[in-house]
Amino acid sequence: MKKPAGLSLLLLLILLLSSFLINLSGIPIRIWDEARLANNALEMYLNNNWIVTYYDGSPDLYNTKPPILIWLQVINMKLFGLNEFAIRLPSALASIATGILIWWFLKKRLLDHWLGFLAGCVFATTFAYVYIHAGRTGDYDALLTLFITLYCISIYFFVEEKKAKWLYLFWTFITLAALTKGVAGLLFLPGLFLFILAQKSLVKTLFNKHVYFGFAGFVVLVGGYYLLREKMNPGYLKAVWENELGGRYGTTLEGHNHPFNYYFRNMYLWRNEYWFYFIPSAYLAGFAIPSKEARRASLFTLLMVAPYFLIISTAQTKLQWYDIPLYPFLSLQIGLVLYYAWKWVRQFIKKESLRLAVAIAAFILVFFYPFKECWSFIHHFGEKPWDDAPHRQGYYLQNAINKKQDLNGYYFGYSDYHGQIKFYIEALRHKGVRVDLNHNFDYVQPGHKVVVSQKPLQDTLLKQFVVQKQEEAFGCTVYLVQQRL
Repeated sequence: MKKPAGLSLLLLLILLLSSFLINLSGIPIRIWDEARLANNALEMYLNNNWIVTYYDGSPDLYNTKPPILIWLQVINMKLFGLNEFAIRLPSALASIATGILIWWFLKKRLLDHWLGFLAGCVFATTFAYVYIHAGRTGDYDALLTLFITLYCISIYFFVEEKKAKWLYLFWTFITLAALTKGVAGLLFLPGLFLFILAQKSLVKTLFNKHVYFGFAGFVVLVGGYYLLREKMNPGYLKAVWENELGGRYGTTLEGHNHPFNYYFRNMYLWRNEYWFYFIPSAYLAGFAIPSKEARRASLFTLLMVAPYFLIISTAQTKLQWYDIPLYPFLSLQIGLVLYYAWKWVRQFIKKESLRLAVAIAAFILVFFYPFKECWSFIHHFGEKPWDDAPHRQGYYLQNAINKKQDLNGYYFGYSDYHGQIKFYIEALRHKGVRVDLNHNFDYVQPGHKVVVSQKPLQDTLLKQFVVQKQEEAFGCTVYLVQQRL
């Protein structure tokens, strides 16, 4: 690699690491999806069943996604222990890889590594991607997005070069996407079809034998997993239909009913507030740029973004993180216009040293705010009011484990969904710590230390036992049980 290209990649890598890897274990396991996956991974780690995922000792028919992410989490547990870092590392590495992929794609297609650097920096400072349920937590979406971006870029190269290797790479990555999050991994196919059609490559693609060889491999691997899982876990395919296909798209699940403009509003109100305002000008400029390759790349990103955006906006079930796969393509486009804007400016600056100074100043001016926003979220995280109560005991447990506090004889009481607490309890039990978690106090005995964080449960405890308050921390109160009333 040429030295200048190496410099741009190194600088980008530093920014990607600061956005996705630093302070990765700073907050406890999050309620709902991350907690569910963490417990799936922990049970797979313990029972060595690599096909059927389990929750609370039984096959999990609520989370019906294939297990690639969970496999990676289990491998990390074996390497790094039963902790948040092991659960989140696959997402962090997938996000870093996606940023590098953006750099590589633009360097290869538009022949300038600094263009890739700018687009990668846009990606690394996209708030939605460092926010919860994306590039820094143990959820499906960052890994899914990496595979989606890879298979879309593979088709771009196939259309340009007509080489069979790009078709096989496409089928490899779309298979991995489907085995990461099921049907969600296929939702960019309409956009790819439109791109192939726009590039007048549809007939040649349809009559390419390698398309069908790759498709056969996809069917065998993906279909084989689903059939094997159904054989080992009867009722699985019915649950997939209800959770992922007709149920999720055609009906509203779990109250996640939002208007058509839900993702649009989220983007400009908070998830991508800064970069959102660059998007219209990025596309207007992208199609006006003299470079034929830049216009083709602009068409490509537009056809990746628009159909997918329409699909998730018309679905009856809408969740804020469904927009995550859009951001690599939006980053590509915004990076493109930033680069060509700089090319226009620099023609008026003749002196090389002044040009460098202006470039650095312009970079700081453009990227300071989004970087500051991401940095503040990562290093000065504060719970939203609605997320405070479910995570109090997670903070207590995380702190106690980090400080190697003796938790033998501790009893955690929590009356609502407690997957975010259960992960820590089961991990401690695996290490031989006598600790318990329940929604009531039926098994509490004198000598137990009971941790509560909910006022109704605290009142129940005080009505049933004579207790002595030991400490208050992270919104939790710890009582030593002396006797039953």
